[in-house]
Amino acid sequence: MAFSREDAIQKAAPRPVVTVYDKDWGDVNLRWPTFGEWHGLVTPHRKAKALGEEPSAELMARTLAVCLANPDGSRMLTDHEAGKLMEREHLPVMRVYMQCWQTVLKFGEDEVEQAGKN
Repeated sequence: MAFSREDAIQKAAPRPVVTVYDKDWGDVNLRWPTFGEWHGLVTPHRKAKALGEEPSAELMARTLAVCLANPDGSRMLTDHEAGKLMEREHLPVMRVYMQCWQTVLKFGEDEVEQAGKN
């Protein structure tokens, strides 16, 4: 049976949040971004890497704002509120940012292979 419109809509349903632990923040819920959100984050990260640069703090904060979630999977922060993360201590922000890339933002060869199996 061919992949249908209904399949596309149903398979586009959000995945459950991923809960990670940070020693300063405790349990933190991360949401799976939409493809548009993911692409909007990955593209500037890749550009920075191609230039041999680190992503800006603003980009890191925006990344976290997209991924931080309420228990129901909704976004915790708006894009406008991303700047609030710039006011936080750097260590927990960086640890959770790195956990985002290891979980809900990660997409490499292993994920492509796994996606092909599902």
